[in-house]
Amino acid sequence: SAKLYIIPKNRRPLTLSKQAIEKLVKSDQYWEKDNPAISASLAEIFKGGTPQTNQDKARLIHAFVVNTLKYDTSRLNNEGIERLGAITALNNPNSAVCMEFTDLFIALSRAAGIPARELDGFAYSQNKNLRPLSLSPDLLHAWPEYYDEEKGWLMVDPTWENTSGGVDYFNKFDLNHLVLAV
Repeated sequence: SAKLYIIPKNRRPLTLSKQAIEKLVKSDQYWEKDNPAISASLAEIFKGGTPQTNQDKARLIHAFVVNTLKYDTSRLNNEGIERLGAITALNNPNSAVCMEFTDLFIALSRAAGIPARELDGFAYSQNKNLRPLSLSPDLLHAWPEYYDEEKGWLMVDPTWENTSGGVDYFNKFDLNHLVLAV
């Protein structure tokens, strides 16, 4: 069983230490934030000027990821789906699944100085092909969250926005995602 709360038990956002922030903005295997393609994409995203808040930056990055990548349902039929990472997703935008949407959002966010991380778990969908089927086999989902100094950790899901016709994660609370691992 699980309990979901609309208002967090601890209303104060968690303050990240300098060390935690450094870890959550660094480049990683799938989050190649220092790659020139990521820098070029970020320059395009912020061509009108760099927003001041992490939330405003994340909103623009989220829109870019949603509008750049295309969900490839044919990859779900492959056993052992290979994770591509942010750069491969950027170079092959028509072959993305939730991992690539997540990886690209995280890489761009980290390049913009926003602490970001991956969440894994179950997400309820109206699409019967994307729903968890049972405990074995199951269809886990990945989505990102970013850190906002005023609000704490905020999840977004560019995959759902891309595949469901739009979910406004910046103004609404979502009860369709259950995190199993950070």
